[in-house]
Amino acid sequence: MTNDLQVDGPWYPFFCESLKKRHPFAFSRWGDGEFACLLKRAGHNCDGHDYFPLLGDKLGDILMARPEYFIGMQPKAMRDMGDEINDWLMDNRCDDLAWIGADVFHNESQIERLSLFFDAVRDREVRAVGPYWMRFMPTDLMQFDLEPVNEKNCWTQHDDVLDRIEERFVANTVILFCCGMMSNVLIDELYKRHGDDVTLVDMGSVLSPYCGVNNRRYMEKMKCE
Repeated sequence: MTNDLQVDGPWYPFFCESLKKRHPFAFSRWGDGEFACLLKRAGHNCDGHDYFPLLGDKLGDILMARPEYFIGMQPKAMRDMGDEINDWLMDNRCDDLAWIGADVFHNESQIERLSLFFDAVRDREVRAVGPYWMRFMPTDLMQFDLEPVNEKNCWTQHDDVLDRIEERFVANTVILFCCGMMSNVLIDELYKRHGDDVTLVDMGSVLSPYCGVNNRRYMEKMKCE
């Protein structure tokens, strides 16, 4: 069951060490938005991304195919809709998936310890998929090439974004995803195409306060100079 999350493992240092040593991996985060979309709820997530039916189908297909990479379950999702999530996983024969906690990077950022991550990618070629304001990331923290997407409903850009990533694909790069529920789909697609030739990391909203955007309540107290 997803209630038994491996949240106490040393995932943050493991991921940072893998980045530093250029050991590829993929990690996608599954929160209340992803599961609400998968479960065909109406409405949108906290960032204003609508729950598109096709996106929900894609998310369900990913889990039913049993991903071979790291998948993170958000504790909030389990608190808010744990019974529904567990029922769906059981009904679709994927209730034994190996989940880790989704907030690996978010927890460290909240206590202002994201420096280990920034150090780990300092000498890597990094690309990011996210909204325009990611251009305001201080270059002394991290440098990357940005593939810009709409701040809301970027799922409508999926095909174009995937094509852009592929057109400029370079092996052994790090691609960071900050594009809502589309992140999960892009990570799955790129992992299937490129596997160990790329590192794919779902960052969620973790980088926003470093770009001057506080879109989560806990970020208001952070010092991100």
